[in-house]
Amino acid sequence: MMANIHGNRINREYLRPDGSGFIASHGQDVIFANDAWFRGINLRYGPDGAVYLIDWYDPNACHRASPEIWDRSNGRLFRVQYGALNPRKVDLESAKDAELIDLHEAENDWYVRGARRVLQARHATAPSSEAAQACRTTLWERAVDRSIPSTRRLRYLWTSHTIRSLSDAEALTLLAGSDENMRAWTLQLLTDRPRSADSSGIAEGSKLSPSVLAAVRGLTEAETSPRVRLYLASLLQRVSIEDRWELVAGLLRDGDHAIDKNIPLMIWYGMGPLVQDDPTRAVALAAQSQLPLVRQFIYRRVAMEPKLLPHLVAALADGSQTPIAEEIVAEMRRGAEQWGKIDSPARWSDAVAKLANSKDESVRQSMQFLSITFGDASVFPSLRKTAADKQQPVALRREAISALAQGRDPELLNESLQLLGDPEVRADVIPLLARFDSEEVADRLISGYSAWPSTDRRAVIDVLISRPRLSHRLLDAVAQDAIPGSDLNAIHVSRISQLGDEALVARLG
Repeated sequence: MMANIHGNRINREYLRPDGSGFIASHGQDVIFANDAWFRGINLRYGPDGAVYLIDWYDPNACHRASPEIWDRSNGRLFRVQYGALNPRKVDLESAKDAELIDLHEAENDWYVRGARRVLQARHATAPSSEAAQACRTTLWERAVDRSIPSTRRLRYLWTSHTIRSLSDAEALTLLAGSDENMRAWTLQLLTDRPRSADSSGIAEGSKLSPSVLAAVRGLTEAETSPRVRLYLASLLQRVSIEDRWELVAGLLRDGDHAIDKNIPLMIWYGMGPLVQDDPTRAVALAAQSQLPLVRQFIYRRVAMEPKLLPHLVAALADGSQTPIAEEIVAEMRRGAEQWGKIDSPARWSDAVAKLANSKDESVRQSMQFLSITFGDASVFPSLRKTAADKQQPVALRREAISALAQGRDPELLNESLQLLGDPEVRADVIPLLARFDSEEVADRLISGYSAWPSTDRRAVIDVLISRPRLSHRLLDAVAQDAIPGSDLNAIHVSRISQLGDEALVARLG
């Protein structure tokens, strides 16, 4: 159950297992306040089985940052019960250890949590004392008792951990067990301790013992439970960088959970710092990954920084990642949007030669685009041919035009003027003509204006109002009825007047 502040009610939600996580669905609301000031904040159950609810009771709901608007003088407390109330007097502080341990079997978790708190307070500060060891031994024996239901075994495990952390031997016992919940929580408790950060800002994490590391590494290879695999993935962020390298390879080879909503992302969150730690090793692991999302993110992370590009280029040049070259060059093209002007990375010519005969047209096209980004003008003729070839897919032609524009092809003006007659790519070349202060540009745009669709005509107007010379030709065309005056609006007139040409301002009247 949860409090719905705006709805003035208590909602009920159901959680259904789905892969490594859950899907929540809304059930029937259980309580309606019938009061617009109801501000249910939190719910807790007590030893009597009732639920206790606090209500801040205020005309304001939330998202108000002014402290003075809130009425802190009142509030309400509700008790929600089913049937007759059965009050109980409880004194957990006076209970013996054995009694507190037995309370772990209670249906009402209030007793379990209370017992755990008292046992931790009694023994956590002196875990080697005779009383603490006796208490923890009993808790541990019940935690590994397979005749006890999993939910109860977890209760005993959690409480034993609050008194003294798991030993390596205990962890190995639980990791080898058949209960997936116990295996998952063992992974969680292995690193349940504060962490510091090194000088690079990367969390140091816990250094696992060789025996535990070997057992966990074995789970990354053989574990089939999505729940345990999620805990394995989350473990990456809490262990040392050295141990992460040991564990991540097995996680990446698991293709059975490639479309799980959580596991690939959790692996990436743990692996992200590894890319910076050793880019070459990370790229090599990406080639083995059966998780496309993680592989994509590795390439994307490397492609973001120009100084790391040689690691991707080397993989392409060596041919070790040719089957997934499309993914690499796609992420490099994405990264190119942020690089600015850079020199070609080492071995780029080798990579170009390696992929020159790729059966994937998009790979060849992307390599040409990237070559232009790196200042290689030798690919211009091939791109011009692609841009003009009506037999090529329109998407490839548009990419070629974009690459020519980005590379500042010296033939861009002539190429663009020729393509004005091609309706498939006309919309791509019209904006490029704004780069050229040429009456030929204005004449060609004006001559085709009346025959082109409205979207192209609007683009033509935008080009013609971008420069004084072109704007004069636009006004000439309006005067000659070659372009309807109604096609110009107030924004167009304002932009023309801002070009700094007094003659234009005078013509506008």
